Amino acid sequence: MMIMLIIFMCEKNVSAQHNIPVFGNQNLLNGYTKDITGEVWPYYSSSPIFAKEALLTRCTDGKKTISWETENAPAKLDKDYYYFYWLSGHSSGTSVAVSTFSLSINGTNYLSFKIPLNEKPPLVWNVSGKDSVAVVFSATKTDVCKDLFGGMYLRVPRKLLTPGKPLYLSITGNAEKRNDWFMVFKYNYSEKVLVRPTPFLVYTDKGIKQQIQLSVDHIFPEIKHLTVIINNNTMDFPVTEGSNDVLLPLDTVVKPTQLHIIVKNGSTVIKEFDVLQSPVQHKEVDIIAHSHNDIGYSHVQEEVMKVQQKNIMDALDMIDRTKNFPDGSRFVWNEETLWPVEYFLNHANEYNKERFIRAVKNNSIALSAFYVGVMTGLCSAEEIRWICEYAVYLKSKYGFNINTAMLSDIPGISWSTVDALNNSGVSYLSNGPNDGERLGTLYQYLGDKPCYWKSTDGKGKVLLWTAGLGYSAFHSVPFEELGNKMKEKLTNYLGVLDSSHYPYDMVQLRYTIKSDNGPLDTNLSNFVRDWNAKYASPKLNIANVGDMMSRFEKKYGNTLPVLSGDFTPYWEDGAYSTAAEEGENRILSDRVAQLEKFATTHPERLLHNNWFYEARKNVVMFHEHTWGAWNSTSEPD
Repeated sequence: MMIMLIIFMCEKNVSAQHNIPVFGNQNLLNGYTKDITGEVWPYYSSSPIFAKEALLTRCTDGKKTISWETENAPAKLDKDYYYFYWLSGHSSGTSVAVSTFSLSINGTNYLSFKIPLNEKPPLVWNVSGKDSVAVVFSATKTDVCKDLFGGMYLRVPRKLLTPGKPLYLSITGNAEKRNDWFMVFKYNYSEKVLVRPTPFLVYTDKGIKQQIQLSVDHIFPEIKHLTVIINNNTMDFPVTEGSNDVLLPLDTVVKPTQLHIIVKNGSTVIKEFDVLQSPVQHKEVDIIAHSHNDIGYSHVQEEVMKVQQKNIMDALDMIDRTKNFPDGSRFVWNEETLWPVEYFLNHANEYNKERFIRAVKNNSIALSAFYVGVMTGLCSAEEIRWICEYAVYLKSKYGFNINTAMLSDIPGISWSTVDALNNSGVSYLSNGPNDGERLGTLYQYLGDKPCYWKSTDGKGKVLLWTAGLGYSAFHSVPFEELGNKMKEKLTNYLGVLDSSHYPYDMVQLRYTIKSDNGPLDTNLSNFVRDWNAKYASPKLNIANVGDMMSRFEKKYGNTLPVLSGDFTPYWEDGAYSTAAEEGENRILSDRVAQLEKFATTHPERLLHNNWFYEARKNVVMFHEHTWGAWNSTSEPD
């Protein structure tokens, strides 16, 4: 891969006039250079390539403050007002009431502003305070929660500035006992060029080419286009104020090759630099489209079931709609757990039930062997067997091929799970862990390092593949931004795999959108179809997880390492918060197992089989990994 470079073309252009809302044509100063205090939060912004982290304040106790520093004021102050610019965002879609924040300059409060509720971009609001200090917020984008993002402008009178010195700004949320929030992004307002290699091979009328991506954060409104010269090949591209992206074709190489790149404005050389171009390896990315079942965490149980039933119906409609699409782009849905599948098969009308059964048998819907996502470190060996019980029933009743278990979010799996999977006829385990909560060295040792995991007796095994990006890489991305996010993720992810000498030409990409219990992406098939028509590599494939694991094993199974031992779970310590209930559940688990053994020797006293099944299911559901509210750790009372 080529080396990523960020080039700052210049710090500012004091002569440039910007037509900004409310204030009109003005010169802008950089409103953020470095943070001083406050919580830093990685999040989506109106400039997602150049602004990825923000200072975050909330309307909780009135003490949550963020503060930062602007660029230095001009050495000569000859204007009545000066205007500063930065990127911001605020909770509009997720706020439950109008919230108030206070802005201070150099330690003195000058104004308060209220953030609007349930508004959509484009939106402009403005507030004035004492000494003619004023702010304008121009919202241009929303995230998946309908919160607003855009640019913020601050007008400051000359008397508050010191020549050659910065302003110290701060924003504090009022004491309103809510989590409504305001963000100031760690974004430097300056002309920037970002050169990024892409691991893509593109079809052109001159054959297959490699690509290099130039991203320009453009602050000069009077400059309408730039010129790029790569090894004496000249290309022009238009630019507008704000973020610009252009993909430039390169001849393919079979060995690392030095590129000399010049960026020009007319005849003026803005920047000149060298980049190393490396060969691109052909890859197939298998997209595992699913919805992560968090039962009781972000939604109560009834709401989760309603969401997942809609997902099944939407998946069936998507399968029908794309049945004539090219290979790889026909829609495939992966049911992460069988809890919603059981409900669907028990409640759907015969027509939709038959559609579902047909889709599973045609490999358009993949079923995981796990009934729910369970913290296996809390389970007895009997309970772990019960997790796969419904999968065994479905295989027997319908002839379904359930050869894979999907586990998401949970970092760690008890060793005896391998035995339970083997006994249930399951050969594969696709693992998509959480990417931020108490993970230990999980990704370091297992991320994108497929292996065979031996059973406890050494006689069986499963193929374990831990997705390197986890399961939630596309959360919090607005629906209209998913295509851009996919391209960005592939650029970065495949680049990392290349640099780490990833030895396989198949890549597992878990694809859940919006949030846990999220919907399916109704545009995914269109995106993949169009992508594969344009790119020779990577080829995208909307995949059945079991089919993907089987293809991978056939291709690479004899090269995989074999591991044994416990994949020690990390989250089971949460059981301490419900120790009494955990103890009761263990007693119930033992009693159910004992009753079943008794019934086998006294069949005349056998309780109805359905009673045993429901009892086993309820015991298992107690160990579902999120059978509790989102704030159960931060606000346990």
